[in-house]
Amino acid sequence: QLIESKKWKYAKKRTKHYPWGARTWISKRDSRGRIRRRYLPLHFTITQNTTIEVINYLIRAFPKSTKFLDDSGNIPLNLELAKSPQMRRECAINALSKAMA
Repeated sequence: QLIESKKWKYAKKRTKHYPWGARTWISKRDSRGRIRRRYLPLHFTITQNTTIEVINYLIRAFPKSTKFLDDSGNIPLNLELAKSPQMRRECAINALSKAMA
């Protein structure tokens, strides 16, 4: 909830104290109950252009999240390359690449 409401300061604190939250899939359903969207907190955070600090907390909490596909077939690195501002991109790509190794 903190991730989706973009309360980054609180999301970072919660991830620090409860790292298993970074492993929880977020799902959005349509009116018939079918899954319309499915992603991890790391996927969502990257698409919202948050700080590299929040991204690093999520990666440290669940390094394998860098290898999971969202419902569109993207790993977080793909999202970072497509969405992020240039200044953050280099730091985030470095962090994501290290976690994927």
